[in-house]
Amino acid sequence: MGFACAAQGYELHLLIPLTFPMRQTLSTDPLCLVCIPTLVSLLKAAEDRKGTPLSEDEVLEIRDNATATAVPFSVALALEKERGYEDIAPEECWSEWQRVRSLI
Repeated sequence: MGFACAAQGYELHLLIPLTFPMRQTLSTDPLCLVCIPTLVSLLKAAEDRKGTPLSEDEVLEIRDNATATAVPFSVALALEKERGYEDIAPEECWSEWQRVRSLI
């Protein structure tokens, strides 16, 4: 699963209406970070521009500068299904990028 459910070290934008029943929903559907655009697409575009594999430092810099938004976990799953692929988890960005880069 490519969602981070903690905001440690990442910029967090909450796009939740004020009327959203936060307490009830968070207890049953925790918030998760979703990168927009996805980390996979950001890393792929950067690697295509560079023409050679990204270094770990480059991957982590891209991750650290990516825009993320918090959405309920159920919404994150629906986004993934609609998109047709999983994103990589920010906290495991380097190892997951190594795994998926040869598949795309």
